[in-house]
Amino acid sequence: MDEEAAAEAEHVEPIAVDESTSQSKRFGLLRYTAIRLVLFIAVTAVLWLVGIRANLFFLLALGLVISGFISLFALNRTRDDASASVSGAFSRINRRIEQSATAEDIEPDPPPTE
Repeated sequence: MDEEAAAEAEHVEPIAVDESTSQSKRFGLLRYTAIRLVLFIAVTAVLWLVGIRANLFFLLALGLVISGFISLFALNRTRDDASASVSGAFSRINRRIEQSATAEDIEPDPPPTE
């Protein structure tokens, strides 16, 4: 009986994976970062072709500001997916910590004394 109690105390339920989570939400942060990087490169290339070549720092700064402004409106859904992905990851971590702490709090029955 004591072994059963010890085994129960050590057992932590596995986290169930939500199968309804879409691929876009699962890799939301990676997708958002990749799209932002491509957008920055495209805007900077257009600025370079337009003729803003005098100062490299100015070209990169202007490309960053313009691509940031565009992504503020154009990537709203992608940014929400990235936020949900990060939030979901931290909630899973917190849930595992809570389960582990609960498992540690359960004390097994003391061995019988004869």
